[in-house]
Amino acid sequence: MTKRILTLLIALISIQCGSTYAQNVGIGEPNPGSKLSVKGGISIGDDYSTLTAPTGGLIIQGTVGLGTPTPDTTAILDMSSAAKGILLPTMNTIKMNALTNPKKGMLIFNSDSNNFHFYNGSSWVNFLLMGPSGPIGMAANLLSGLTGSGSGSGSTWYTGSGTPSVLTGNTNDMYLNTANGSYYKKTTALTWTLQGSLLGATGATGATGATGATGSNGATGHTGATGATGVTGATGATGANGAAGPTGATGATGSLGSGSAAGNTPYWNGSSWVLGSSNIYNNGGNVGIGNTSPASKLDVGGNVNISSNSAPSVLSIDAHNSQSNIAKITFTNTAGTGDFQIGGDGGDIFWQGGGSRNLQMGAWHGIDIIGGRVSSDPMDFQGGTGSSYNTRFLNTNDETGVIIQGNTSQSANLQEWRNASGTALAKVKSDGSLSIGSSGQFNVNASGNITKLNNITVSFPSSQGAANSYLVNDGSGNLSWATGGMGGGTTGATGATGPTGAVGATGATGATGADADKYATTSNSSVSIGTGSKTFAVDAGLAYTIGQTVIAAYSSSYYMIGTVTSYNNSTGSLTINVTSKTGSGTKSSWQINLNGAIGTQGDT
Repeated sequence: MTKRILTLLIALISIQCGSTYAQNVGIGEPNPGSKLSVKGGISIGDDYSTLTAPTGGLIIQGTVGLGTPTPDTTAILDMSSAAKGILLPTMNTIKMNALTNPKKGMLIFNSDSNNFHFYNGSSWVNFLLMGPSGPIGMAANLLSGLTGSGSGSGSTWYTGSGTPSVLTGNTNDMYLNTANGSYYKKTTALTWTLQGSLLGATGATGATGATGATGSNGATGHTGATGATGVTGATGATGANGAAGPTGATGATGSLGSGSAAGNTPYWNGSSWVLGSSNIYNNGGNVGIGNTSPASKLDVGGNVNISSNSAPSVLSIDAHNSQSNIAKITFTNTAGTGDFQIGGDGGDIFWQGGGSRNLQMGAWHGIDIIGGRVSSDPMDFQGGTGSSYNTRFLNTNDETGVIIQGNTSQSANLQEWRNASGTALAKVKSDGSLSIGSSGQFNVNASGNITKLNNITVSFPSSQGAANSYLVNDGSGNLSWATGGMGGGTTGATGATGPTGAVGATGATGATGADADKYATTSNSSVSIGTGSKTFAVDAGLAYTIGQTVIAAYSSSYYMIGTVTSYNNSTGSLTINVTSKTGSGTKSSWQINLNGAIGTQGDT
């Protein structure tokens, strides 16, 4: 390892396009600021060393290890750290939308939405809004709409990439221009009339970003080489030949000689200089390590290890304040599938995608998504062992935690909660209405009114009822307020008039009859709905007797019918043997009366 480092150092010192200064090496950079500074692109790998890297960029064919001396050979990038995370490019919505020709799968952090966004090939998608695919939109429905069953005019949709021909279709037919989203209606036999467009207006051009800060001054250059020796003076007259002196000793062999091929870079093998080596190859503009045809400032044919025992191992890629020449690491493979993976130690975190597949983000433990921090300081790590959740959203200030906002033509549900088989159990629709149950058994409309209960369509009164009133169902789900007894029977029909009898003797005066309507009462007893014996605390002094049929009702959907088994006239304790019921549960506000009281006596 020591020989390889020494060889690389000596070779880099001799590179024609590079410079050394204060123990730093520059390739294409006369004032290197790091141990190794490269001005231009870097290509690394057996097959990549002849390729041209992006300006100020780096392309690597093999495995890259960051923070680890032994990167996993099955990973394209192996990162390991117990104190640092991954920070993606951060920008606002204007700058995000201004990116030129973004690649499908590109990922950024949006500072306006405080969420990750990725480019799906046609638009930027907020991670928070990623849900299952909604129903087919309007445009697709128009294109796949069924032909009407009528035989007359106006039963067909037409499509094309331009304006419709006057000879196409009949009156009331429709036409969609698939090139720009415009749709037409045939208003007369020879006239197509534009109705509108399925495409929204183009957004306004975003504002130009602020000019970046001026970079710091570079290090002072090293002292230049000593100037050339002055012109030699005129040759003096030739003196007489002196006596021949003795032959001197043979001089030592020079340290460097000629190489064996263009681009050779010598190295010291520990005992002598090796002149014909192409391990480091310099063609006068680019340098190749393990590559004799470098296409970038530095092309490496093989693995690269960045490691230091005394300082952090950092790979710096400087885009020099350029917003177009973005500093980046490009991951590619010869198979062309576009696979992309970033993984932590032991698979603790991962991002992956590419190859026409979804971008995925996962973690061994839970995921915390935190917005609104307004701080550049890193957060403390959150222990994952024993977490009772998979993903949570954390607020750091008094702002709305999560917003799910539809677009201007939203028709699909804003939110759905689904079971493991994919069935929606709860839905928030685009108009704000709520539906609960696999078949919408409970519904609340956008005004907050209950429109379906227990899968039964209902309509509640729009105002409050009077005191002691109750709701009555008309049998179609329309509820209204009612007062008075809940059980009185109808009056019997008047009997036929009998023949006039003989006048009898005047009878004795009968006893005074009982007061009318001593049955209707209420009870606040907590009683469960069911059959069998049920006891209620009601008014005292009522006329109930054993065997009478009574009804105890909480509402038109919850009531019990049975016969009186006991009634205490003094305490008001009423016991009923319930034989039929509607509804279930325990209620404590009851209306009690005879179930179909006997009608009044007809005329004699």
